[in-house]
Amino acid sequence: MRKKRVALYARSSTDGISSENQLFELQTVASRMNWKVVEIYMEQGLSWPKKNEKMIAFKSLSEAAARHEFDLIMVWSIDRLAKSLQQLVEILADMHAENIDLYIHKQGIDTTTPTWQDFFRFGNVFAEFESAVIKESINTGLNRARAKGQTLGRPRTKAAVEEEIKAYRKEGMGIKKIAKHLGIGVGVVQRVVHETKYRSDYENP
Repeated sequence: MRKKRVALYARSSTDGISSENQLFELQTVASRMNWKVVEIYMEQGLSWPKKNEKMIAFKSLSEAAARHEFDLIMVWSIDRLAKSLQQLVEILADMHAENIDLYIHKQGIDTTTPTWQDFFRFGNVFAEFESAVIKESINTGLNRARAKGQTLGRPRTKAAVEEEIKAYRKEGMGIKKIAKHLGIGVGVVQRVVHETKYRSDYENP
């Protein structure tokens, strides 16, 4: 059985928690679990920036996740990975879409275990809720338009736009960031990402 490939992510900041100590604890766990550390990503001396673009190591981590270079990401604590619940949920959704698991040491989160599988899928709850709200709003608008005798119809996303979405996703860009970059709805990006993943799973079972 192939060893689980893991990537370690550490971030030191002004709180005095060194990345070396974070990595030591993570490597100890990886050794105990018989996981193979294939890459280490470190942000040195960096407090939370206003924009994730400044977090070079995290950007590289996301791109590698999109290329499926590892099976699991290990982080010492939630606050090393995300500065808000919203950001954590976005990261969870992105990793879930790529079938990448997450281990967070201090909080005891390990999405490779059955106990945390529902937690890992938690990110999709918000996406589904957002989709349901949008759907209800659209249906209300369509019913109003029908009552007025207006012609209805919604053009499908252009093929070129879908290709751009796939390309950005392959580079590791998050769903919301792609939507903002292309000036389209998050639901459109999610549809293309999920359809692409479904086709890949179907063709390569």
